[in-house]
Amino acid sequence: MEEVILFGIAGLVVALLMTILSLVWYTGLFTSVEIDTGKPSFQTLKILYKYVTGPYKECGPLFSELYNLAPKLQCCGVYYDDPNTVEPSKLRYIVAAILAEGNDKIDTDTEAKLLENGYKKFELPAIDYAVKTSFPYVWDLSIYIAVMKVYPKLGQYTKERKLFAHPAIEIYRSNTIEFIMPLSKQEAFYVPEASPEDVEEEPAPENTDEQKSTTEATEGTEEEGKKKDDSGDDSGSSFEQVDAPN
Repeated sequence: MEEVILFGIAGLVVALLMTILSLVWYTGLFTSVEIDTGKPSFQTLKILYKYVTGPYKECGPLFSELYNLAPKLQCCGVYYDDPNTVEPSKLRYIVAAILAEGNDKIDTDTEAKLLENGYKKFELPAIDYAVKTSFPYVWDLSIYIAVMKVYPKLGQYTKERKLFAHPAIEIYRSNTIEFIMPLSKQEAFYVPEASPEDVEEEPAPENTDEQKSTTEATEGTEEEGKKKDDSGDDSGSSFEQVDAPN
């Protein structure tokens, strides 16, 4: 009888371990992160946002609030400062709901509700040049895993290529988190409260031939980034983020 009980307990432990491993795998722990440079997938984004100053790790409740107010809308975050060089209390970021992308129709009822709750209108432009990647979005744990895996890779990629990429943008799709660090129109991503006082625009590569490939355009962008780095201006350099919304 005792052997049967022990065998049953061992079976439950094995089943539990297998469940945990499957869950961890499913949330992206073993997903490889591939960084590249090019045109992000998003079109012009019409958003309603709240601007915050403080530790990035405290943004979770703001995303929860946003979800409760507008559960059908996708969310995004824009993080303006490097948490490795700026003290936590001075980190600037926004938490936002995406009202419309491109020519999508705006839900005016949801828009009115968010405006009544202190959110402000803004528009994030479509761009052609950015450092970017994506990560599976299964549930909240995926966000923490993504941040731990993605930002070190982004930091390494931009440092090796001397790219002037900022700010850090996260777009939460239905099953994917998009990570984007613009290389063009960078000032256009700064809401009025987060004035980019010390930010210089990364020149986009010249494209005199409309038939140039994305690869050629990308190489031009990286070369511009190298020139800026050589000039000694690193005020808006890319960064590795260490915290994520809940």
